[in-house]
Amino acid sequence: MNYEKRNKEIRKLHKGSKRKKKKTYKQLAKDYGVTDSRIGQICSPKNSIFFYCERHKKKYTKVCPFCDLDANYPLLLEDNGNLKSEMKLLRKRDRTAITSRKRKILITKLYEEFEYSFRRIGQSLERDHTTIGHLYHHYKVEIKSYKN
Repeated sequence: MNYEKRNKEIRKLHKGSKRKKKKTYKQLAKDYGVTDSRIGQICSPKNSIFFYCERHKKKYTKVCPFCDLDANYPLLLEDNGNLKSEMKLLRKRDRTAITSRKRKILITKLYEEFEYSFRRIGQSLERDHTTIGHLYHHYKVEIKSYKN
C-alpha cells in the first residue's frame, strides 16, 4: 500500500465520522502494524499538507520557504544593513536550496542597487565571476517566469 494513501486512511479513521466512532492510536497501531507513537506522528497536524505553492509546484506544511525567503530576505538585509556578515555566511560551500536562493538574492541586490560588477561580487563571495553572472541571470529569468 502507498504510504500517502495509508496515512490518509489512518487520519480519517482517527478523526472518525458521524456513523463511525473514532479509533484510538492503539487500535490503529494494531491494525496497521506500527507503533502508537508512529500513529501519533501521522495524525499530528504538523505532518498534514496545508499549503500548495502554485509558483514552485510543491506542497508545504505552512508556507513555501522560497516565496517566504524572496519576500523577507531583502527586507532583512535592508534592516540590518550588514552585508559583510551576510556575505561571510554565503561564502561557505553550501549548496542547499535555501542558501543558493539567498546567494541569488544577495547577488541581485549587490549588482542592481550597489552596482557591483560580477567580478567584484565573485571576489567577495569567493566564486568565479561567470558563476555569479549565471546565478544573476538565472534568478532574473525565474522571477520573470513567476510574474507571467
